[in-house]
Amino acid sequence: MPELTITDVKDLYPDVFAVISKEGYDKGLAEGMAKGIEDGLKTGAEQERTRIKALEAVIAKADLPDKTSLDAMKYDGITTAEQAALKVLDAQAEYKKTALQSYKDEHKTIVDPAEPKEETEQKKDFTALVTDYQAEHRCSKAEAIRAVAKSNPEAHETYVAGLKPVKKED
Repeated sequence: MPELTITDVKDLYPDVFAVISKEGYDKGLAEGMAKGIEDGLKTGAEQERTRIKALEAVIAKADLPDKTSLDAMKYDGITTAEQAALKVLDAQAEYKKTALQSYKDEHKTIVDPAEPKEETEQKKDFTALVTDYQAEHRCSKAEAIRAVAKSNPEAHETYVAGLKPVKKED
């Protein structure tokens, strides 16, 4: 008996050829899909591990007291290390701005450098300075006069120069 070739089977038995062909196609497709899924899962898992390691490196270098908001980026599945670095820079800038404002709010008694305290005090006359000192330190008027005269000799001299002499009666 002569050997049958694929062409002979296809020509002589087209129904059989179609069944064999479909079985082979289905088997190859199933094997290819399974292999593709397996390779895709391995590749995806490796890429996700790499992404999380890069994010952890960025977060570790972040100079922030609270990093919990940054930790969420590790689990969102989309944030890259580059995007995280930008978010860290933004968070650091906001933290520094808030910290500076908080510091300024806590230290409001510090005089604005544009207007030094000495100049402000010299603009007030001696009696106003004494009144302010007395109110601030809750002391007697005599103690306030001594303290202000010592700390602002120019204001004291101006005040004394403006006093009218008192005549002593014999």
